[in-house]
Amino acid sequence: MASAKCENIEALLTWWNYLSSSTEMKYTVSAGEKGGTWDIEDGKVVERVFTEVEEGVDYGYTYGVGGSRCPLIRKDELAVLSADMENDNYYRQAMVDVVWDYLQTEYMPVKFTDAEKVNERSFMEIELVDLVNNFISNSIVNGITDETWNTFQEQLEANQYPEWIAWWQKYYDGEF
Repeated sequence: MASAKCENIEALLTWWNYLSSSTEMKYTVSAGEKGGTWDIEDGKVVERVFTEVEEGVDYGYTYGVGGSRCPLIRKDELAVLSADMENDNYYRQAMVDVVWDYLQTEYMPVKFTDAEKVNERSFMEIELVDLVNNFISNSIVNGITDETWNTFQEQLEANQYPEWIAWWQKYYDGEF
C-alpha cells in the first residue's frame, strides 16, 4: 500500500487507520455496504444469502474491495452464518436453485450388459467419436455452413451412427 512513490505517507497511514478503525468499517471496505453481503445481528457480523443472484456479477469485487487489499479482519471479527445459512449446504443449494430448471429429468439406466453387446457398441464408436469431436472442434473454430453440415450428416451415416443410436435405444428399452 505505502510505497516509495507515496508523496504523503502520513495522510496514507491516517486513511488506512480510518479504514481499520472498526469491524463495521473493515467489512464495508472488504464486502461493501452493510445489508448487502453482510450485516450485523446481535453484535456479530453475519454473512447473508442472496435470494436473487445477478448473472455475471462477482459480488466480492462489485460491492467491496475484497482480498488482501483490505484491512485485516481479526479472528474474533470473522463473520458467522446468518440464521438462513445454518445449513452447511446453503451455498450449494443456492447455486442448484439457479440451474435446477435446466437439469435433465431422464437418465440412461445403469445396468449389466453382456460383453459381446458392449464390444459391438465400442466397435461402432471407434471412428464415430472422433468424427463427432472433430466436427465440434471445426465448427467452433470455422463455423458451420449448409455444406459442412450436410457432409457431416453423410459421414455419420457412413460411420454407423443410426446403428449406434439403435443400440442405445435397445439398451434403454432393456432389450438386452
